[in-house]
Formats: sequence, structure tokens, C-alpha cells
Amino acid sequence: MKKEKQAESLQQLILEIALDFINLSPIQVDETINRALQKVGEFTGSDRSYVFQLDRNNDKLRNSHEWYAAGIEPQMERLQSISIKNQSWYRERLLGGKTVFIEDIRKLPEKAKPVKEALLAQGIQSLVVVPMNYSNSQIGFVGFDSVVRKRRWSGAEIELLKVIADIFAHALVHRSLETKLYGSQERYRLLVENLNDGIVISQNDRFIFFNRQFAEMLGYEYEELIMADYRQVYTTEGLKILEERARRRERGEEVPARYETIF
Repeated sequence: MKKEKQAESLQQLILEIALDFINLSPIQVDETINRALQKVGEFTGSDRSYVFQLDRNNDKLRNSHEWYAAGIEPQMERLQSISIKNQSWYRERLLGGKTVFIEDIRKLPEKAKPVKEALLAQGIQSLVVVPMNYSNSQIGFVGFDSVVRKRRWSGAEIELLKVIADIFAHALVHRSLETKLYGSQERYRLLVENLNDGIVISQNDRFIFFNRQFAEMLGYEYEELIMADYRQVYTTEGLKILEERARRRERGEEVPARYETIF
């Protein structure tokens, strides 16, 4: 009965976290990841949970998100640019695309000495690390530390961590893509706004896009033209040209993409 109750609680937690990540805006991703780290950290009884993101171009890791229990010292500020260029153990184990569980940090092998010393300096006794993968490539990992005591994480808990790592990976990659797309759109908008030519797109009797140069060419204020019916802006002759082209499109005829009209 106890195992069934735990499994039910586990499924409920996964559902709750997954729902939190639906339709997130880019600015909400960090806060939502931190909140999820807290929920999973508390559920599994971990002392610290965190996300490291991998910069493959520069062979560096960055601790981007962190939660820590009461009385546990945070580490994120000092873990912002970790070089892994000559860290063979780090590459083989933590960046090998597989889950890594270390019950006793003190028993790490000699070749892992730099990592061992760094982990002991953080007070870590045990840890589990789950890779964040996206499109068959590891982009970082999610980790959970035990500081107060040595411990094991159950198979069910590790499966939970894998699901969370997958959710985090998708959220971080999609945010990066959206940010790049927004940057491209913003550059295009600035380019269009600063052209000497007037540019306009109309639909359903409204101008759905135009630059300030277009408004100035017609003698309108930009804000005034936003709500204007485009039929009030075209001359009678210009409207005839526009309506004739619309009728030809409805009949399935080919209409030139470029043409002259009169405002």
C-alpha cells in the first residue's frame, strides 16, 4: 500500500510539473525550473538540486539553476564557468549521456581527484546526475546532492529525475530558439522602420502592418492610421485596382505580386 501511495504521489508530481511548463513565455522558464527543482528536491529528500548547462564550443559548464534546503549552503554563484577541457573523468561520466550515481564521494578513483576535491569542498556526500538530452545531444545535466548524509536514490526517484531532465531540456532549448527568433524579428522590424520606402500589409479592411514612412507619405500620424479602414485611405481609382485584383484571385487567376496603386 505504501509503494502504491508513493507511486501515485510521484505521478501526480510529474503531472503537476509538466503542466507548469505548458505555454511558458521565455521570461517564465527560469522561475518555473527553480520551482520544479524545489518540488523534486523536497519530494526526494535531497539537500540540493541544480541544473548545469553545457557550452560545447568553449568546453565549459555553467550552473544556471539551483534549489537548496534550509541550512544547506548554495553553490551556484561560484560554479559559473567550469572548464572541462582536460577533465577526462567529467567527460566520461557526467557528460557521457547516462545517469551517474555516486553513493560515497570519498571513494571516487584517483583520476577523478579534481572532481572529488571540488565536490567535497561543497560538502557533498552522495549525488545523482541525470543528463539533459535534446535531439540526441546532451546539453547539460540535472543533479541532486545529499549533504547531510550518504544515501541512495530509489529507482522510482531516478525515473522521476529523468522525466524532469527531459522537461527542462525542451524548455531551455525552446526558449533559446524563441529568443533567437524574436531577435531576428526585431532586427527585421528595425530595418523596415528605417527604410525610406513606405511598406504596408492590409487584410480584412485594416492595415495589419505598416511602417512610419508609409503613414508619413499619406499624411497620417502612425497611431491614427492603426485604426483606419484602408478603404478610407485609397483613392477611388486605387480601390478599383485593389478590388479587381481581389476578384481575379477569387477566380483562381494569376495576379502579379508587384503592382502600382494610388492612395
